[in-house]
Amino acid sequence: MRKRVTVKRTYQVSGRFHTARRGGPRTLDRTRVAWVAALFGMWALLVVVRLVDLQVLDHADALKTARRQQEHTVRIEARRGRILDRVGRPLAESIEVPSLYAHPAAMTDPARAARQLSPLVGTSVRRLERRLTSGRNFVWLGRRLAPALAHEILALNLAGVEKITENRRYYPGGRLAAQVLGFVGVDGEGLGGIEYRYDDAIKGRPGTMLSVRDGHGKDVLLRLERPSSSGQDLRLTLDQVIQYHAEVELGRAMKDTRSKWGVVVVMNPNTGAVLAMATRPSFNPNAYQKARTDHRRNRTVTDPFEPGSTMKVFVAAEALERGLVRPNEIIDCLHGSIIVSGKRIRDHKIFDLLTFTDVIARSSNVGIIVTGLRLAPEALHHAFTKVGFGSRTDVGLPGESAGILHPPRRWSGVSQASMSIGQEVSVTALQLVRAMSAVANNGILPQPYLIEEGGRGVRSGPRPGQRVMEQDTARALNRMLEWAVQDGTGKLASVPGYQVAGKTGTAQKPVSTGGYGKEHLASFLGYVPSRRPELAMIVVLDSPQGKYHGGEVAAPVFARIATPVLRYLEIPPDHGTLVVKGVPRPVQTAAAQPSPATPADAVPAEPMVPDVTGSSLRAALATLARAGLTAQVQGTGVVVSQYPVPGTLMGSGDAVAIRLTRQEHVPTRRAALR
Repeated sequence: MRKRVTVKRTYQVSGRFHTARRGGPRTLDRTRVAWVAALFGMWALLVVVRLVDLQVLDHADALKTARRQQEHTVRIEARRGRILDRVGRPLAESIEVPSLYAHPAAMTDPARAARQLSPLVGTSVRRLERRLTSGRNFVWLGRRLAPALAHEILALNLAGVEKITENRRYYPGGRLAAQVLGFVGVDGEGLGGIEYRYDDAIKGRPGTMLSVRDGHGKDVLLRLERPSSSGQDLRLTLDQVIQYHAEVELGRAMKDTRSKWGVVVVMNPNTGAVLAMATRPSFNPNAYQKARTDHRRNRTVTDPFEPGSTMKVFVAAEALERGLVRPNEIIDCLHGSIIVSGKRIRDHKIFDLLTFTDVIARSSNVGIIVTGLRLAPEALHHAFTKVGFGSRTDVGLPGESAGILHPPRRWSGVSQASMSIGQEVSVTALQLVRAMSAVANNGILPQPYLIEEGGRGVRSGPRPGQRVMEQDTARALNRMLEWAVQDGTGKLASVPGYQVAGKTGTAQKPVSTGGYGKEHLASFLGYVPSRRPELAMIVVLDSPQGKYHGGEVAAPVFARIATPVLRYLEIPPDHGTLVVKGVPRPVQTAAAQPSPATPADAVPAEPMVPDVTGSSLRAALATLARAGLTAQVQGTGVVVSQYPVPGTLMGSGDAVAIRLTRQEHVPTRRAALR
């Protein structure tokens, strides 16, 4: 075996002898180089493997991460379409307002920023700081802010805080028609009423914009990827002026009677167009978050109730239609009480012998029960279903109730008598006014609708009605309902110069334990002018205090709404007279004068805002000047909207805001009504 030989050398350094082995230092150097080379090779191999992993295997994920860090897609909200009344006045529109957001990565001191922003955006410091340090690339600070507040926040000059313009829904009438219109949430989604039901048509299509940021978090590129498209406008059948009168008078009645809630529905009985739909208590959709849930409910379609004596109209219609009674037939009202299946039912006062016309006019319970019992149960049930009770009207509002109408097989021995006087059956206000419109419309039941013009995919305009009674039956019933206002329980619904037909209702309210309590629901259901109807209306007051009969508290509301609305619609009086301050004044007949003028002494001491929509600027200024008012003008062309609404009392010299625009045609009130 070959042995390794080590040669020792001895040399002297500084007087000392040292011995060195040949080959020692060189061997160590080569070993170290080998280790370093191996480690470098392993590192290089790892780098190559990682590069292959990133560039080949995980390329897609890495690209997504990079884009997430450098790119952000900003949603551009579409402008919602306007909601207009029947002549084009805006009821809901969108206005541009600032919204603020933050890029947390671009913030130099999130804690300090949170302390400064907290009192302005209404979020606690701790929560805001947590959001700003969460690692997210985009954080909303406030959406649809008041311009002054947004300016105050931007004045802080905080790094990473940016502004974007969004649209905020604005309701210029405030509470006007609030339950019908609904409201829009912070994300631009319709959350009630028309806004919810037709959200797909109104909201439009949002767009997107790509934002690219550098390593410091600053935007270096903004690119529009998809433009937004505005939503469709909806023109409703509601009339701003008629709605205003309905809400004012309903509010007055609520205050006078201390009722729990009340509703008014005004409809054109010929076409089914809903002209006004008022509910009290109400809310302001501009601040819907502050409103109670029940105040946002449209009770005209969501809350069925036992109608009481207004149901007698439809029992009478069926009995007349089948020839079971005649208008002048004498009915024995049994001295004010009747026993049915062992239950005694009393009249509100003692009646003995009444003509059937007077049974309706005096609202005799016993008289209509005697008549109703002549009908077979199936015939009475048919009398109600054919005019729409027990079914939704499909007017186009969310949450509509069909009411409650049980089939005859579920009736008790007393049900037929109870239903004849409006008990054991529940209906909505809209169902009732629709059913009464069949009488006004010579036996044709109209289909209620709210959308006059809606664009693609939105059903709009009037629909054909359905005959539910013969013309002779409707005309006979019309004369009976006229008598109910002239000499019956509905006297306070009279409108000077116009013939009114209608029926009062006073219903005991059922209680949860069974039976009926001491509270009542008062109503009046009618139409005017009775021989050429233009308005059908129902007024309902829940639990009025003090006086509670429909003829005492609801009928006057009908008259107070109908009087100015008939004048506003330029519907001429029936008998060639116009009553001003209780004094009859001769005017031309309806055929000779389609547009009677209001005498000067009919103007109240305080200036009342006239209707100037559709007028030129010069004509509008002249009209306002004659009323003792001035104008605040925006735009050119013809007047398309005004505030306050017509009929509002103002101080002498006050300004009415009018908005003008150039357009080819503004429909007249009568043309739009038809």
